[in-house]
Amino acid sequence: MHTLTYAVLDTETTGFYYDRGDRLVEIAAVKIRDGKIVPEDNFQSMINPERSIPLSASRVNHITDEMVASAPKFAEIVDEFEKFLADVDYVFIHNAKFDLSFLKAEYARCQRALKLPKVVCSVELSKAFYPELRTHNLNAIAKRFDLEIKEGELRHRALGDVILTGEVILKFYEENPLIFLGSLESLENREFCG
Repeated sequence: MHTLTYAVLDTETTGFYYDRGDRLVEIAAVKIRDGKIVPEDNFQSMINPERSIPLSASRVNHITDEMVASAPKFAEIVDEFEKFLADVDYVFIHNAKFDLSFLKAEYARCQRALKLPKVVCSVELSKAFYPELRTHNLNAIAKRFDLEIKEGELRHRALGDVILTGEVILKFYEENPLIFLGSLESLENREFCG
């Protein structure tokens, strides 16, 4: 783990269905270098979804129409986002299929193809390391490792969730150092990236 650069990525959206018009409202990523989260080496942006945010989504992610009204559109931040990931070997995304479906849709709107470093879903990584566990959501995994779950604005916000996911990834490595990289290689770019 100490020789590679990792990023943890998360998005927040207006809903669950990119194919029904739901859009990104926030994106964040943080880097892990030398086996440590580097909180100051992060990318975070609110995104104007060019549509209203349903109350049901705002209740979860605490993001309102007022907060994104003057935010940039995705097309305005895509180059900076790609630059942030340029030196990354692996990107961890919790429930990667969901986030990647929204990212692909946003890239398509920009008439670009989504190109990321090797992607590993941290849910799938959890299942590989701990198949005996019944649930692999972020709260359950964090609780298993006695990690502090910051409720309120930090939980279900992209930057707060990437830091928590990063802490989980480091715990995965601590408990599985001999098989960690091999597990990443076997899980990278699964069907959710196709």
